[in-house]
Amino acid sequence: ADPAECPGVSWPADYAPATQSVVLPSESLQFRGNLVFPEIRLSALDVSRLLAEDEENVGQPLRVGVTRDLPDPVRGAWYDLEDGGAVWIASVASEGATAVRLHFVNMDLPDGAEVYVYSPDTDEPVKGPYTDVGPLGTSAFWSETVTGDTAYIEYHVPKAGAETVPFQIDQVVHTYRELDGSADLRGQDLTCIPD
Repeated sequence: ADPAECPGVSWPADYAPATQSVVLPSESLQFRGNLVFPEIRLSALDVSRLLAEDEENVGQPLRVGVTRDLPDPVRGAWYDLEDGGAVWIASVASEGATAVRLHFVNMDLPDGAEVYVYSPDTDEPVKGPYTDVGPLGTSAFWSETVTGDTAYIEYHVPKAGAETVPFQIDQVVHTYRELDGSADLRGQDLTCIPD
């Protein structure tokens, strides 16, 4: 089943993410297996406290995750590619999450540039590419859900020499319930509220 979406974190009706396999820009690097993704890591949440709070909120939309602010800008590393382009890589982790989503703001990519978001788990489909000012046309959007507590980000530019990244990532949704289409989630209103 498709992962549940939280209100306010959805896609326009005509948006269709890529369904075919994606070749990541970093896969052209000979040392792809040795890449270290610079990381910003948030500490684990007290899930037992969150679940206890959820028990008290009978009749409210079921909370499946919480939105967390990133305390610092996401830092990455640049690599030149053999085709003359370059890729910037980084990662965001929210320790102990069952899934994460990233909030992009101020996105304004140059022509031909793309952003991909994916899990370190190689079986997980790659999310993207996100281009231009994002899928909503507003320069701000939530990425699709990535399973696990870590999301890798790749920003690809077709010409090397880029020194800046034309977007920021300011928040992460830390999902603490399994979004597997199980009976306790189907048909319910779901929410991800600030922690």
